[in-house]
Parts: sequence; C-alpha cells; structure tokens
Amino acid sequence: MAGPCIFCSSLGPMSKEHIFPQWMHAHLPKTGLHRHTRKNEILRRDGPDTQIATKSGEASSGRLRIVCMHCNNGWMSQLQNEIKPILLPLILGEPSRLNRRAQELLAAWVAMFVFVCEYAGNNPLLVAATDEERRHLMERGEPPSGWRIWLGDYIRGTWVGSVVHTTVPVAPDGSVPEDFEGSKLKTNVGSTTFVANRLFVTVFRSRIPEIVHKQYLPRHTYPRLWPIVRGAMIWPPKRNVRDADADAISSALAVRGKTAKPAFPL
Repeated sequence: MAGPCIFCSSLGPMSKEHIFPQWMHAHLPKTGLHRHTRKNEILRRDGPDTQIATKSGEASSGRLRIVCMHCNNGWMSQLQNEIKPILLPLILGEPSRLNRRAQELLAAWVAMFVFVCEYAGNNPLLVAATDEERRHLMERGEPPSGWRIWLGDYIRGTWVGSVVHTTVPVAPDGSVPEDFEGSKLKTNVGSTTFVANRLFVTVFRSRIPEIVHKQYLPRHTYPRLWPIVRGAMIWPPKRNVRDADADAISSALAVRGKTAKPAFPL
C-alpha cells in the first residue's frame, strides 16, 4: 500500500510495520516450517466462503506497509520500547506486578497491535476500526471507548492458533444482515485473540455500548486489562488458559455470527 498511514492519514513516506515486534520473535514458538496458513471466512447467504492461503515465513514474521515513517519511528517506536520490559515477563510466564501505568501502556500496545493486524488479511471487511479510533490511540495513548481487553496465562498443547480476528456488522437493534459481504452496515463488532508464548490476549470491541457491557470473562483466569479495574495486577492469574479455552474464546464471535437469527445473541 502506498498510503495513507492508518494512524495519521499521511501519504508518506511509508514504512513496513511488523505485526509482532521483531524483538518478540525470539520468544514466539517456531513451527520449523518456512510457511504458514492464513484463513479468511466470509459469511454469505448460501453459507460461509472460506479462503485459505499459504504464506512464506512464520506466522509471526509478517510486515505490512500501512504506517508512515513518522509514526513508525515516532510514537509507535516509543511505545514499543516502553512496553518491552512489561511484556517480557508475561510472555515468559514469570511472576510480575503491573501497576496502573504499566496497565495503561499494555492496553495501548494491544490496541496498536489490533489496529495493525486488521490489515493482515488484505480484506476491508476485516477492518472494524475507524480513522477516529486509530487517531484516538495515537493522540491519547489509550484504546477508544467500547473496548474490553483480557489477559491470560496460556499453556499450549496442540492448538495451532497465533492470531484469530473476527468482525461482524451489527445494527443498533442487534440484528445481523443475512449476507455480511453484501451488507451496507460497516463491520462494527470485532474480536481479536492472539498468543505470544505464555501470554494470551483477547479483545472485544464495538461501537454499540449495549453489546460491550454484556461481555464478561471469569477474572480468576482472565483478569481484565481494559478498562482498568484495579490499581495493580498480580501476575500470573490463579488459573491457566488451555487449548480448549483458547479455541472457544477465539472463535466465539464467528460462531455467534453464523447462528444469529434474526438478532445477535450477545
């Protein structure tokens, strides 16, 4: 892409942004393969249209030309530098204590990650964020309203997921169009789950407050990062996230979208 930058709308010069920051790659699981699989699924009236593509490199190694050099080398680089000592113990599963400032920085980094990885599928239907929401993060250093972020301490078994991203267009009355791709509604409900070694992050967001307020995960397994609910977060949580949990949470929005008739059951 030649621009504009997804954060500041500048037309360039553009630079490539890693989906997972480069310093994190050493701590991410390796498949030993020189390729990975990317799956997109679009719901249509006659059933889901599944598109599977094989890409070169590890799933964590992707780079996207969607941000300008000014943003990439400026506030984004500063956030990456500040978050590294906070993220690393969580990724390694080491005991940690996140004060309020650490939680704020981590929530901002998660939002930046989600905004970037929305573009990995090269499909506008997967982009649920607006220009205003991305600019909110850039200018205020926090996720926009309507976001819920939970963390978990993940013990991987055989589940192969790295990033799972789902978007759905939902009307204010909770109804979902029969044909997502043909809908005039913008995708305004999204979920993103990603894993970095032991760190499990799941995000739910919508510009419909009634939907967001209903979202809940048990705090003993998934302490809520955003909106912040405590002065300090003690890590790790009392219970681990396992394969079945990761699969169920990451696919929940897609499952609900497929079965919603006529209103979205959130």
